[in-house]
Amino acid sequence: MFDFHNHFTDRSSILCPAFLLPQYFTEERWEQLKIEKPKHMGEAGLDKRFINLMPLSEQKRILTEVLGFAKENGLCTTLHSVHTTSHTLEILSSVKPREKTVIWHGFTGSAETASLLYKLGVIISIGPRVPEEKISSLVKANPLFVLETDYDGENLEEHEQIITDVYNKTSRALGIRVNKLEEICLETAAAFTA
Repeated sequence: MFDFHNHFTDRSSILCPAFLLPQYFTEERWEQLKIEKPKHMGEAGLDKRFINLMPLSEQKRILTEVLGFAKENGLCTTLHSVHTTSHTLEILSSVKPREKTVIWHGFTGSAETASLLYKLGVIISIGPRVPEEKISSLVKANPLFVLETDYDGENLEEHEQIITDVYNKTSRALGIRVNKLEEICLETAAAFTA
């Protein structure tokens, strides 16, 4: 099973360094990433918990720049948004990223927001915090989805159990087999896994 976002660096995940988050961001790191042009830009985004470290206006400027750079260079981005949905949607609508090159990490929003993201070509990432009864409506609103754990521990067995639980819960909610679910997620995130 593929975990599309976590902090656990095993072979079944997409490693998304958090250097572009407000609490870790430095202009030096950003300039270095622009030179390196890694296939995956991220984790980048907005977070109201850190406005004392970086004002929201500055976070918005940086996210706009990151998404624009990723679009211009054909790169993928993992998106982080905490208590900033309307601001994040505003930026996505303005930048208009390439389809299936942005994953909204840890999406727990509404079906209405999921639908708006689908129109923008943004993938939603469903994890353990999404209730089973909500999964079907999210996927109906945005069939561009992947599954994740956001696991930040170091125990391989614990990580595997969490991702297995997410796949089983989603499989039940959608009424499809786990292997079909894996195929759907891999197809959706082809740009990230290539």
